[in-house]
Parts: sequence; C-alpha cells; structure tokens
Amino acid sequence: MTMLKQSSYLLLSLIFYSTPSHAAPLLLWSEDFESVTNTTPNSVVYDNSTAAFVALDNTATINVVNSGCVAGSTKCVKAVYPQPIGGCCYFVWAGYKAVPANTNHLFIEFDAKMPDIKHGMKFVKVFGRRTDQTGYANTTFGLDYTGVDYGAMYVVSYDDGANTENDTARVVALNGTDSNIGRAPSPIVLTPQNRNFRSTDWGTGWHHFRIYLKFNTGTTSQNELPNGEYYVEIDGLVYVWARRLFNKHPINDTIDRVEFFGWSQTGEGNSQFSGNRKFEMWYDNFKVSTNAFTSGPLLTSVQPDLPAGTSSSSSSSSTSSSSSSSSSSSSSSSGIVPSAPTMFRIH
Repeated sequence: MTMLKQSSYLLLSLIFYSTPSHAAPLLLWSEDFESVTNTTPNSVVYDNSTAAFVALDNTATINVVNSGCVAGSTKCVKAVYPQPIGGCCYFVWAGYKAVPANTNHLFIEFDAKMPDIKHGMKFVKVFGRRTDQTGYANTTFGLDYTGVDYGAMYVVSYDDGANTENDTARVVALNGTDSNIGRAPSPIVLTPQNRNFRSTDWGTGWHHFRIYLKFNTGTTSQNELPNGEYYVEIDGLVYVWARRLFNKHPINDTIDRVEFFGWSQTGEGNSQFSGNRKFEMWYDNFKVSTNAFTSGPLLTSVQPDLPAGTSSSSSSSSTSSSSSSSSSSSSSSSGIVPSAPTMFRIH
C-alpha cells in the first residue's frame, strides 16, 4: 500500500470511527404559513382528529400576519394574550398530532419572538398518548409566569414515571444547579451555558429553537430502561443535554402531540402589564421530525440514543426531501405522515 493510500485509509478510518452516526431526518410536519390566508381573524378550528389543530379562549387572539416576520419569511403567526389573572387560564393552543408516527422521540424546530412585555406560558409541551384513564407522560419546555424571571426559560419540567399521571414534579434546570432528576440511577445532565435563557435574552428579535425529546423505553417495571433524553438549543447554544432519564411510567404510551403557545397565568405580579397592556408570542417555521433535526445533528459530541431499528439508511430517500422542505410550506411533507394538513385552518 502506497503512502498516499495509507494516509487516505487512515483518514477515512478516523472519520468513520470518531464521527457519530446520524440517522437521516424523517420530516413529519412543517409549517411556514406562506400559504395560509387569514381571511377572518380568530376564526380557527380545533380539530383533534387531524394531524394539526388550533384552539383559543375568547380573551386571546391569534392571527397570521405579513409583517414583522423572521428574515426570509413573508408570513408568520402571532398570538396576543391579555394580562392573566388568577391561577388559570388564558391560552392559545396550536400543535401537531403525532399519533400516526407511533414514536417515542421527536425533534422540534422553530423560530419565536416575544418582542414587548415578557411573560410566561407553556411554550412547548409534549404529551404522551392516554391509552386508558391511568395517565400519560407530559413534558414542558416552559417560560416563567411565576415571578422567577417572567418570560425566561429556566427548567425542563417532567415526571420520572413513578406515578402514571406524569406531569412536572421533576425538572432539569438550565443553570446546572437546581435540577431534581428523580429516580434515574445514573443520569447525565449537561448544561453548557450554566444559566437560564433570561427574559432579557428575548430582546425584540427572533430566536431559533431546536428541542429534542425521547421518552424512556419499556412497558413494565421489569423491562423499563432509564434512557429518556432532553436537548434544548437556542440560537446555536446548547442549554440542556440530559440523558439516562426516566421520564414516563411503563404503561404510558408513545407521543400523542406537540403543543405550542399554551396556558398563561398568574400575571398579577408582573408590573409590565400596567395600563391594561397585553403580551405577544410569535412563531414561524415549525418543523417536527424523527431520527434527527432537518437542519443538522445536535451540537454535541454524543448524539441521541435512537430507538432500536433506526438506522442511517432507514430514511435515506427522505433526506433530500426533508432538506428541501425546510424552506417550503407544510404541503411538502415527507416520511411517516403524508401530506399533513395545514396547522392553522382559518376560515
């Protein structure tokens, strides 16, 4: 073997053995609002039977707008919340129904901004399926409405599956010091920034979010594994990379849906609301996929522990379509769920 061939072989070997293998992304759903016409503001339909849905209470508003959007977009979605009074609930709900994908993991990507008053809401929630009346898994990537720092993201909330009705008893804290992991025997929790995404970090502009979630596997207390995972990246900075977690009960099922916006409450203590002001949350460029983000791998040396049977060739035919879908509307969907309906069915 010549020196050139030896060098080439060594280089290829190093690349092959040192680079994590990445499964090709399987795009389930996307929405950039470019094809959505807002003919009657707030005339939206909550349709729990379709892949996407919207709902709101009668004190909040939601509209597709054509100004103030992220660079390169001509349309985006804007919700306006009144000052929340009391413990519950002022809300806009919008999201993607993931049941047809039959998956325990999702990669979620979008742009968001909160340009004026900073206040909290659920922001991103992932619910497991309720197959009976005993409960479901539930994770919240929320923004603070308690007064810690209104509008900040400071924890990922979940439960460790000790009970069937999983909610938010456990947290992974972005600051690296205040986590309450629960019953996982050997969790790995990395918080590279060691700080919250603060209310002041929002400013007035857009921010890019990439969130990965995997519910731990197992259907009985004997075969369940602590392999749940969370990943939060904002504007190219990793805030959380948590692995080896329990984050669902063995009888809890796969993912039911992803919700955006969500409840907002307890706004009485937020002085920013003086003068009957309202607060806004804007989103654009939603993408939900399995196997990987459509925009590239996690910004870590260790990649997700994908479910058994997932391989880098399992969806190779969808790689190019996923990439091209990143700048197209929801009609260009590929993978498990064909032609997912438009998220906002505005009449």
